[in-house]
Amino acid sequence: MTEAVAKPQLRWSSVRDCPRKAALEGGPPDREWTDREQRILYRGRSLGRDYMDWLEAKYGVTAVEREVKVEWALGTGHIDGFLWKTQTALEILSSAHATDAMIHSKLVQLAGYMEHYEPALNGCLIVLDPGDFSEERYPVAKDTEAYALLVKEVHERIAALESWRAGGNLPARVCAKPSEAPGHFCRFADTCFEGWEAPPLPEVDRPEVLALAAAFALEKGNERAATAALDEVKGRRKEVEAQLAVELEGHPREVLSGSFKIRRTDVQRKPTLDLRKAELAGVLNVELLGEFMKPGAAYTTWTVERHEGSAGGIDYGEEPF
Repeated sequence: MTEAVAKPQLRWSSVRDCPRKAALEGGPPDREWTDREQRILYRGRSLGRDYMDWLEAKYGVTAVEREVKVEWALGTGHIDGFLWKTQTALEILSSAHATDAMIHSKLVQLAGYMEHYEPALNGCLIVLDPGDFSEERYPVAKDTEAYALLVKEVHERIAALESWRAGGNLPARVCAKPSEAPGHFCRFADTCFEGWEAPPLPEVDRPEVLALAAAFALEKGNERAATAALDEVKGRRKEVEAQLAVELEGHPREVLSGSFKIRRTDVQRKPTLDLRKAELAGVLNVELLGEFMKPGAAYTTWTVERHEGSAGGIDYGEEPF
């Protein structure tokens, strides 16, 4: 009698990013981790452990359970931390500048854990800044439309993998081209894109367009150089401000020093409402605010860069780009 071969357990942390990557992880990778990738992954895990240490120091060692195993249809996952007192699943994202796409992806991961771990009545995504350990919280309540939309994505990802397991095609790619794979910490670009050819781009063969593209690229380079110089000046100015604050501590808001009048102005910004967080937490009905809300601004951005195989003949100036 032939023994059944156990199918690989898929990682939910990969599924939330790219179901196709999760499927390919059942086989050998196309390459090894780079040193930089290893360091980034280690730093992320290390910060997660540090945050759990922080919670234990504040609320006691029994306040949080670490690495809680969660089983789902095709594999397992691990909740970074679980607060039993409030039955809250915690997902940690280490990032100083988390993009909306990354935050959404991690919210899908969190929703997947919450759906498959019965004790999890609540959830919270913690975005940790590696620089100063400050945090931004995205609480997630189950009885909200925002959560329902996240769960819809959870089940769509699972359905795509179940179809593949049943003999169907691999789930769709997340990456548009192989060079995007490292951004998803994926080591399967060669396998994933086997036989793929980049579609040719349409060409605009007009001298005025080429000249404008060259001018745009030159000015973009100038802009980057000016921004770098401005950032340096701002940094020095802030250092001087900090020293002034120390020297004038306890003095009136406005003083004279030689030919200079020095005024300190304390600014209190108006409170703002983060609609996304409020909707996730279930404390806001966006429909009721409809007539009071302004739509987000729509605008266009442009990118111009040199491509391989481009011909010369245009003076791009001295600024490299």
